[in-house]
Formats: sequence, structure tokens, C-alpha cells
Amino acid sequence: MSSDGEASPPPRIALVGIGRNSYTNPSVAEALRRAFPRCEIDWIDLRELVEQRTHRLGKLFTVVHAIRELGPAILLRPMQLGRKGAWTAFLFRLRSRIAREQISRRRYLFSLQIQSTFDASTPGVPHFVYSDNTVLANTHYKNARRSDVPVTREWLALERQLYHNAQVTFVMSRNVGRSLVEDYGCEPDKVVCAYGGPNASIAPVQDKKYDQRNILFVGVVWNRKGGPELLQAFRLVRQQIPDATLTIVGCSPEVDEPGCRVVGRVPPSALGSYYANASVFCMPTRLEPFGIVYVEAMAHKMPIVATNVAAIPDFVTNGENGFLLELDDIEGLADALVKLLRDPELCRRMGERSYAVSRTYTWDNTGEIMRNTIEQVLQAGEKQARAH
Repeated sequence: MSSDGEASPPPRIALVGIGRNSYTNPSVAEALRRAFPRCEIDWIDLRELVEQRTHRLGKLFTVVHAIRELGPAILLRPMQLGRKGAWTAFLFRLRSRIAREQISRRRYLFSLQIQSTFDASTPGVPHFVYSDNTVLANTHYKNARRSDVPVTREWLALERQLYHNAQVTFVMSRNVGRSLVEDYGCEPDKVVCAYGGPNASIAPVQDKKYDQRNILFVGVVWNRKGGPELLQAFRLVRQQIPDATLTIVGCSPEVDEPGCRVVGRVPPSALGSYYANASVFCMPTRLEPFGIVYVEAMAHKMPIVATNVAAIPDFVTNGENGFLLELDDIEGLADALVKLLRDPELCRRMGERSYAVSRTYTWDNTGEIMRNTIEQVLQAGEKQARAH
């Protein structure tokens, strides 16, 4: 209660991100609402605010600063201009400035930003970060080169400072946590694995069948997610199992292959039926910040065939709930798929283990980990303030 007897306003949390199109952003927002039921959450959308600030000159700003930071040679690679232009230090600073302006307008219990393409830390407000990747984590892939990282040293300096400005950085996986410690010099106790959850609706799985001989791929980017490699392996599979099928959801590659069905983009609410009608989930990704589709597949009791990269070894144990292959091992990929398609009982056992692992990967668990950690940080801050 306030001094005049009126009820005090509820504490407020600033949640900062880029765009409402990401299915993860509303999932995190809902997880925070459940974890902090007495608080009001303000969603600060930097995509909208940056567009308002730059008006029609937004794309021009991107091009000009991409040329300034990356050199005029970028104009000779127009396909890369749009992608790399979004990773300029100019945009990093602009987003950061706008975020701080917004946070400074109200009194917040704490702020939490999703992803690390800006720094929303604001003086006087405890700040936290939740991210599925770091730029330098991409250098740990097989055959990766530092020159492959699409940012400048100026960007990396800003990103490094972002993590050090945060009270805690929450990560989805252990490999990103290691990158923060090894590549960015963060203290281990300031890095907490909070996992992540499915964005597709998960219906209770009762009596799942594994006799369909249908392989499911779900990914919006065909090449980066290992689609071409899967297609090569699928041809080998069909030589041994002629009635095997492959369902491709999320993207629309030009595939004219017997047994393949290309579905394209579907809303998350529609994914459940595709998981239900497949025996094996396979996405042999080449580069993956986290891979929420694997979590969704495991929640649908599916065995997983994937590549041994990034976060995937966190939730897929080779020979337990699926098979992990090295990049470009087409024959190994085909052998794993054949082994599963020929053995529905093996699929069932691995699917049950997948389901058990998936119970860790829920947004409620993420919210609970965040709440416990944030409350400890806030209580420590209050004690320190009283001591002074």
C-alpha cells in the first residue's frame, strides 16, 4: 500500500526484443508472465521503434553503414548486403540507444533482452540477457574460419561489452555457455543455462505408431539445415526400403524425388499432425543456434537423427534417443535412417527416451530457472544497498 492508503502499482518488467514474428519472443513473454505473476510486462519491440526512427531511410542507412564498416566491395555481393547490413555496429548502437531511452521512461524491477544484437542495459536497472547463440560460437564448427563471421571487430567489442554489462546471461545450451566463458571472458557464475521450449502446440501422445516409414524434416532454411545432405541419404535409403517417404515442412525446395512430399511453411499449430505421422525426425543441420524443432519432435516421442554440432548433443545422446552423425557423413546418415525405419520397436524405445529428455525443455522450466536466478540477483542487490 502507498502512504495515502491506495494500492501500490505492480512492479514492471521490461522485455526487449526485435519483432513479433519470432515465435520465441511471445513464448518467453508468456513464460515470464507465469514466473512473475504479480508483475506487469512491457514488450519493447526494437524493430518497430527503429523503423519509426529511420522512417523511409531505413534501408539506405543499412546500405551506407554496411559500406562504411565492411568496405565498398560489399556492393559487388548484393545477396550478402542485406544479411550483413543487419549486423553493423551502427544498428547495434541505434537499437541499444532506443532500448535505453524506452527503459529510462519508467521504473522497472529489471529488464530482460532476447538475443544479443543490441545492449539494453540501463543504469539503475538490473539487466539480464537470454540468447541462443553468440557470434564467436559460430567459429567452433568444423572447418569454420574467423573470416566466415559476418561482423566487424567493432561489433564484437560491443557484443562482448553487452555480456559484461548484464547481471546474468541466460543461454539455451551448454555450447553457448562455453563460448561466453572462453570467447568473451564472462565469469562462469554469470552464465546460466535456462534451456528453451517448443513453439508448436504439443498434444498428448497416447499410442504413437512407428510403422509409417516416414522421415520428417522441419526447417525454414533448406541448405543450412542440411536438406541437400538428407536428400542424398534418402536416395540411399530408398535403395534398401523402396516404400520409405520423406516429408519436408517449413521450406519449399525444388525437389523432384520419388517418395518426397514438400509441404512448405505451416503455422506452429499445424505441426503436430506431421510429427504424429512420421516415425523418425531428421534434420542434419550444418549450423544451428539451438534447434527448437528437435525439442518439438522429442515431445512427440520421436527418435532423432542429427548432426553432432552446437546444442544438439545436449538433448540427443547417440544410441539412446537417436543417432548423431558428423557433417557430410551421407552413408552414416542413411544407415541410421534405415536402422530405425526397419525397427519400429527401436523407434519406440528411442522415442520414449526423447520424450523423457523433452520434459527439461519447456518454457515453464525456462521461466522457473529465470525467476530463481533473477530473484537471487535482486535480493543480493538489496542486501548490498542496505549495507551501504
